[in-house]
Amino acid sequence: MKGLPVSHPGRFDYRLLSIIAVVLTVVVFAITWVSTRQSRASSFELLVAQGTAFTESLAQAADNAITAEAFYDELVEFRYHDLVTTLLERDIAGLSEQDWMTFALSHDLLGAYIFDGHTETVTGITVRGGDRGLPDFVEQEMGELIRAPESNYVLLLDESGIHGEMVHYYLEVTNQLDRVIALATDALYYGEALRQTGIGYLSQRMAREKGVEYIIYQSDEGIIFASCKPGNLLAIESDPFLTDAQDSDTIVSRIFEFQGKNVLELVRPFSSPQFKFGLFRVGLSLDGYYSVSRGFDHQMIIFSSVLFVLLIVALAYLRGRRKRWELMEKYEQQARRKERLSEMGNLAAGVAHEIRNPLNTISIAAQRLQAEFSPEQDHEQYNSFTKQIRSETTRLNDIITRFLALARQETTQRGEIRLDSLLTEIGDLLRVEGEKLELDVSIKCEPGLTVRADPNQLKQVFLNLFNNTKEALAGATGKFRVSAVRDGSKVVIAIADDGPGVPADSRDKLFAPYYTTKEAGTGLGLATIQKIVSDMDGDVQLDEQYANGARFVITLPKV
Repeated sequence: MKGLPVSHPGRFDYRLLSIIAVVLTVVVFAITWVSTRQSRASSFELLVAQGTAFTESLAQAADNAITAEAFYDELVEFRYHDLVTTLLERDIAGLSEQDWMTFALSHDLLGAYIFDGHTETVTGITVRGGDRGLPDFVEQEMGELIRAPESNYVLLLDESGIHGEMVHYYLEVTNQLDRVIALATDALYYGEALRQTGIGYLSQRMAREKGVEYIIYQSDEGIIFASCKPGNLLAIESDPFLTDAQDSDTIVSRIFEFQGKNVLELVRPFSSPQFKFGLFRVGLSLDGYYSVSRGFDHQMIIFSSVLFVLLIVALAYLRGRRKRWELMEKYEQQARRKERLSEMGNLAAGVAHEIRNPLNTISIAAQRLQAEFSPEQDHEQYNSFTKQIRSETTRLNDIITRFLALARQETTQRGEIRLDSLLTEIGDLLRVEGEKLELDVSIKCEPGLTVRADPNQLKQVFLNLFNNTKEALAGATGKFRVSAVRDGSKVVIAIADDGPGVPADSRDKLFAPYYTTKEAGTGLGLATIQKIVSDMDGDVQLDEQYANGARFVITLPKV
């Protein structure tokens, strides 16, 4: 039965698979590293964008707060001016103390006064708050208003009350610049309104947002206000980053260490009529950024690990598939070989008998010619011819014998043998001939190795390979090395020499019967070796990577 052809879609070189595995592993981890870096950069850019929007909203809110404060002042000034106008429309000289009291109480005033051009009190009343005198700074402002009025009124806020009281003083000079009307009123609601809409209060509230570490307004003179204790911060002129930020028309950012902790600081120039030109400094926590980055890092590591495992599984599958195809190919080759040998055996059984009979006749005739006849001349040449005839018939008979041995399915005497003892015996035999040929023979065997084999056939394997080495060296000095080691459930025997090696174009046909590169070769030596090893359930291969000669590797099951 002829062997079926086998296709090899899964045939790959294992070294190529290993290279692919390494390259793909590097690519996977490179992609992971790049993706992690890109993720960190994207997360940081997002944090900067959020911080920029927050800082810009802070600056806008500060502008709105300043506008609101100015609006409150205008409302208060309008109310007080309206009261002064109402008061001046009356006969001030004819107002009694009761009239003053009624006027003050009806307009919720703490006091109402009229001063002359020398800041001396003309008339008025204090509803509550002690004596009729005004604070020194109010009198000073009154004098300035009379002497050089930039406008005809001024609004003053006194926050020096013992119990936190706040008092508004409104001073308005008459058109003749000879009188000053002074009104005093409780500024508690005004102060509370300013507190809830002022920049400082606004900064405190915005600083309570999640992720905000601090909000600071700093000018060249120092810290104007801060949402927390700022510690020992450098002055603007001592910090190159802040110095550059003053000249910038955009929000700039940096990683800044604040109270032993790294934060993302965003800086924006800001100016207003109320505050000197300075910088808003907003510190944002990096904890969220670090947490997100670590989370993404873990995801990428898990993803790359899964890809790596899948890659290893795929390579293992391909390797297993390759081994299965190789095993199928091996079994197919063995089947084809046994089929050919069986056909050869059937042919050899008939042909060998027909060839040997004439050979025996030729051999006997040559013997008789040499023994019974002696020519009268050219006696030496005659003997040489008869010896050559006998030698060639003997060689031809040996070829037929080996051919029959290769073709027949003979039953061998297999048993458990100690490989070290057998190799020692073979080594002693080979060294004797090796010394004559200046061939260094070395035998090394791991102790305790046992195989199931026919010792005579195994000896023939080593003798055939030794003969190949002798023929390859062609009389030159060289080395013949045999080593045997345990490899799992196998015994691996390596036979190597330092001869010219096997040509690349001959390797595929090396174990084919009758293939030879020698002039007088039969092509049966390596084919016989392969048959013997195969009958022992083993395998023999040429090591194509060995570059210092020829190296054959025999693998046998370990007992």
